Amino acid sequence: MPHTAPDNVPEVEVSAAMRQAWRHAAGGRHGQAVAWMARAGRMASGDRAVRFAQAAVLLGAGQAAQAAHAVEQVMAAQEFRAGLKLLVLALCGAGAWSRAAAALERFFIRYGFDPDLCRAAALVCQRTGRPGWCAPAPDGVLHWGGLPAGEVPDMALDGQPCALPPGGSAVLPPYWRHVREIRVRHAGTVLLGGRPAPVALGATLGAMWPDDHGLAGWALLPARPDHRPELHLIDARGRRSLTLGRGRVGRHDSAAGPGLPVWTFHVPWQALAAGGSVRVVRPDGQDVTGSPLPIGLPAARPVFPAMRGHGAAPVRVPAAAPRCRVVIPVYADRASTLACIDSVLAHFFLVRFVTVMCVLWLNSVCFQGFWHGVDRGG
Repeated sequence: MPHTAPDNVPEVEVSAAMRQAWRHAAGGRHGQAVAWMARAGRMASGDRAVRFAQAAVLLGAGQAAQAAHAVEQVMAAQEFRAGLKLLVLALCGAGAWSRAAAALERFFIRYGFDPDLCRAAALVCQRTGRPGWCAPAPDGVLHWGGLPAGEVPDMALDGQPCALPPGGSAVLPPYWRHVREIRVRHAGTVLLGGRPAPVALGATLGAMWPDDHGLAGWALLPARPDHRPELHLIDARGRRSLTLGRGRVGRHDSAAGPGLPVWTFHVPWQALAAGGSVRVVRPDGQDVTGSPLPIGLPAARPVFPAMRGHGAAPVRVPAAAPRCRVVIPVYADRASTLACIDSVLAHFFLVRFVTVMCVLWLNSVCFQGFWHGVDRGG
């Protein structure tokens, strides 16, 4: 369902056209489905959720090359798991095997194993001459295929050989998430997906911000968007788990993909300590974007609405940047803010291009502390 109609067409009309398209697609009337989704696209040409739906309908109609082009345009702003999966299938359908191999390798490295892509992986290996494929599931099971019958790949964790049993899968050692390098080969050649990224497979994205009624935020496991993330809230009252539910955040693009839900949470002011700061942390103890947040209740409550003038924290994940960019969003505590800026400039004095953006919010209600973030990728 589209969450916005950028071209001033009532959202209800866009939604109605999309419902017609999905109904025709479910009934096998793919030509009509493509026509109705194209109508929705004309009414909301700037809506990435509608454009992604168009790509899916095109693939269902057998127009694989057009589907691949459509989803690549959607992912030009932000790559996401569902989009990359659709791209792999579309490129295989179009017979673009080299491009399919590159997309499939990105998928296996960043998002891990998906049973829906086993057949595609086997075809890609056959058509491109790769010795086989492999992909670890985020739960720690390595899967592989495409090898000669009865043979198993060779795996090394940080350069140390690790024997794999016969079959098509094996449970990885408990420490696999913490190794710097995983290599899976056969006969000396790295398999398709044979350089997985444990950090990406176990990553948790998220953000938090204050609203009228308390603390709001979202989280997502990019490799397992359907699994509930684990977050903890820390304030003067102690540490406790957050309850997350499926939902959408405002009108922003989702880290799961355009129009797709993330996991959201909300903590009322009454459930937070009245002073100090509040943090929301991932399982590894690292803060989500916007954390920690200095609070001074009840004095903070009339001040926070001024911060919300720009809307909730965006869910879109920025693309990788060719140069380092340092962002320090800050409010309160002038001395610590200046010390932080001096420290950043001293640390990056050899970097050729450094952009430091400092947003200062100094209010007469003397808040304690500050929060900062360093974004090297976006």
